[in-house]
Order: sequence, then C-alpha cells, then structure tokens
Amino acid sequence: MDAKKSEPRSKRPPADERDVDRIAGNTDEAHTWACMCHFSALLGAIWWIPTSTLWLPVGHLLCPLVVWLYKRKDSPWIDFAGREALNFQAAMTVYGAVGGLILSGTICALWLWCVAVTDLFWIIRGGVSASHGRFFTYPLIPWRLLREPKSVSALRTRYPHLF
Repeated sequence: MDAKKSEPRSKRPPADERDVDRIAGNTDEAHTWACMCHFSALLGAIWWIPTSTLWLPVGHLLCPLVVWLYKRKDSPWIDFAGREALNFQAAMTVYGAVGGLILSGTICALWLWCVAVTDLFWIIRGGVSASHGRFFTYPLIPWRLLREPKSVSALRTRYPHLF
C-alpha cells in the first residue's frame, strides 16, 4: 500500500500548487505588498511627533495601516499580513508605554531599547517570511485587535503547509 494514499486528505499537499496559490492570492505582487505591510513599520524609527516633553513614534502604526487599508481587498495574503503587522505594532506600543510609565531612569531606557530591538527583529522576520511566500504570525501579541479573516482561517485549515 502506498504511504501517500494512506495519509489523511488534509495532510497531503495539493495536487496542483498553482491552484493553492490562486486561492490564497499568493502572487509576486501579493508578496511585495505583504512585505510592505511588515517593513513599513520600520518607518517608526524616523517618523515621530514632538510633544512638549518627549517625542512619540507614529510611523510604526500609521505606515502599515495605510498599506493594509490600500491593498487588503486584493488578496487574503495581504489582508493577513497587514492585520498581523498592526496587531504586533499595537502590542509593541503598549509594551513601550507601560514600561515607560512604570520604570524610571536607566532601567526605563534599557526597557525601551529592548522593546525597539525586539520590534526590529520581528519586523524583519515577518517581512522576509512574507517575501518567501509564507504567512507569518507574530509572537508576543497577548490580544488581537484585528482578528484573522475567515478566508485565511479556511486556508489555515485546508493548507497548513502555508503557515
């Protein structure tokens, strides 16, 4: 008996990868825009709003939001990447704000640098993963403001090798 025939249907890779790519919206253009959803958060390093006593970063939230709102209807791939990037950036903002309010002095500065380096690391991982045609789920997100779309949930169930 052939081992592939005895595997459950959901575990087997699809017969025609092009059909899966078409269903998932997995095209080169979708990869580019999914990468932009992730990498646009890097603009948080340069786009800040000055206030009376400190500077507040906004680029890490606004840039992925703009990319996601502009292209989310084109592909489930882009929609998922944008939602993940926004959820992660919101979590990083909360981590930084809470640490900045609770901690003080050198410990606060170290905390904020750790949050920034962690953010940078995962942004790059997410962007590279999207460029390779994989869905990327960020860690360190205790809640999701933007839930996974139903189209992606169906893909996750049917084609787990994409995740």
